[in-house]
Amino acid sequence: MNAFVALMLLAPSWNLSVETDPAFWVGTASHGAAVDVNVDITLAVVPRLRFGALAWSGRWQGAFARAAVLPASFREADWAVRWSGAGLEAQYQLWPRHGRGGLSPGLRAQWNHFDFDRGGPRLAQADHFVLTPQVGYQWFPFSDRGVYLLPWVGVQLPLLGTRYVETTEGQRDTRKILPVATVHVGWTF
Repeated sequence: MNAFVALMLLAPSWNLSVETDPAFWVGTASHGAAVDVNVDITLAVVPRLRFGALAWSGRWQGAFARAAVLPASFREADWAVRWSGAGLEAQYQLWPRHGRGGLSPGLRAQWNHFDFDRGGPRLAQADHFVLTPQVGYQWFPFSDRGVYLLPWVGVQLPLLGTRYVETTEGQRDTRKILPVATVHVGWTF
């Protein structure tokens, strides 16, 4: 962390961006407290490379949770999951418009934590380390403003961590290859 702070202080110019994923809020807002934030930095010495940190936590339940987050082995309608985690990302921006944004292939390395429940206490938990190759397009609709949209697609590939958990119905697979298609909303300062 100290090297990161030193690099920021030594850089003659850098941009800070903060963004969130509205689809995350759609899936979690009615199920309790949630957070979803990405903080990205672009340094003047490598202006096309964005580095970021991300964190999230929110409870998913219902049909949207089964389709988007819950592994297929949790097929009963009453299962819910609190999905939390943190990660790092890097994106390389191609063909920037007005010196910023553009097509952004990238990669995330993240830790996912899942607490599975049926409307009460946690009944099982799983942890996964995943890599998420992604491609997006950071678009600034106003050339003189910091607001941007970042539609992106990717796929979370679980590499390490919990494979199975025991529930009262037996063993369940916790891993899911998770395709992602979303649009982040952000602001560059």
